[in-house]
Amino acid sequence: MAFINALNNLNWEDFRSFFDQDATAFLESDTLTLLEGKSGIEKMFKPIFEETPKNVKGPPYLHLQPLNMNFYLQNDMAIVSFHLKRGNTIARRTFVWKKRQKTWLIIHLHGSAVKPDL
Repeated sequence: MAFINALNNLNWEDFRSFFDQDATAFLESDTLTLLEGKSGIEKMFKPIFEETPKNVKGPPYLHLQPLNMNFYLQNDMAIVSFHLKRGNTIARRTFVWKKRQKTWLIIHLHGSAVKPDL
């Protein structure tokens, strides 16, 4: 998946090109914050793209491997969901994609995490 490759390699221009101008996102956070618009999402992710290469060898810098990937496609909309395992934490990601002209763009990203009982 090109989006995951852009994220793993911290390729900022490729990563940001996947988001629609009006995209929204909910991610794990201490606050209940809805990131609004491409600029709001970029503001949250940009520090990760700038700081991670200073501390991690790469590319790839991240080694995200989607598990249990699920696709649902209907007309010009698609939902893609998967899990990411990070230590004892299971991260859940759901992306809503919309086809705009001939390009698929993310219009919503939802991220949450759970720590399963050990």
